[in-house]
Amino acid sequence: MNLIGSSEDLYLECKTVAEEEINENRITNKQSVVFFNYGKALSAFANAEGGIVIWGLFAKEQDKSSPDLISEARPIKKVTKVKTDFDSIIGKVVSRRVVGVQNKVVYTDKQEDTGFIVTKIPKSDEAPHRVEGERQGSRRYYRRHGDGSYEMEHYELEELFGGRSMPYLTFVSSAKTEHSLRNGLSECRIKFGLKNVGKSVAKYPFFEMELPPQLIPYSYGVDGNRNIGMPHAIGSQSKYQGNVNHVIHIDNILWIDAIRYLFDPTSEIKDPLCQLKIRVACDGFRMRNSELTINLTDLLKTTDILEFDLTE
Repeated sequence: MNLIGSSEDLYLECKTVAEEEINENRITNKQSVVFFNYGKALSAFANAEGGIVIWGLFAKEQDKSSPDLISEARPIKKVTKVKTDFDSIIGKVVSRRVVGVQNKVVYTDKQEDTGFIVTKIPKSDEAPHRVEGERQGSRRYYRRHGDGSYEMEHYELEELFGGRSMPYLTFVSSAKTEHSLRNGLSECRIKFGLKNVGKSVAKYPFFEMELPPQLIPYSYGVDGNRNIGMPHAIGSQSKYQGNVNHVIHIDNILWIDAIRYLFDPTSEIKDPLCQLKIRVACDGFRMRNSELTINLTDLLKTTDILEFDLTE
């Protein structure tokens, strides 16, 4: 990475991962240094303006008045496994999960499985987030200031806790499969909707979906009686616009409509099934443009509700 000689700032932090923590499988342990550092990074950036952490770069302290300088690359060994561990602890390292965190590997040598991990942390609508774990420094709230992450002051916590409660929407789906149709095909019927995981009622929801060619509208709606959860926007079959009668209460789901996919049950499943482009908004929740990866395998193996974060 061409960042050697640069300095950390409000939106960038660099961390290393010790080999012994990888070799001894300690990353997911609540007492490990990496578990704490990952949680502190999520807490600090999510409680501020968001930012990026690059794992595998060493930043050296200069003096108290100057930001730490990125001085050395220390690529992570077994980087694929470390990335998997990072993905698995996103919801464990802080209280109140930070929605939209992404980890991406940048290989220096893919055959040797070495490289860097870039963690993108968005500004959170659900702040404040507290670090969890069992190391000293856990059970505290952090925030990014300048080039460092610091424990939050009392007034900062009052500011976030006392702020206006906001709704937060996620995309949900639930599938049902019927086999042996008259033409020998099977049908996977997918109903979709929005879930409110925020702190306030979601009013005037809006939903738009660009339907890929392999998915077909289901004419019998969400309940089999041709009913849909929100009316179509005037002049559009891909947009749904709620009115004063359409609210999504906290932790509730509004099922909107249904689509279907026809497939040959004797053929090998090839995933991903499609990339689903959607737009979602409501009063107090700004418009999100998201592209979701839909796998047929996931739809067929469960009738449970699948939930997707709306990352941009």
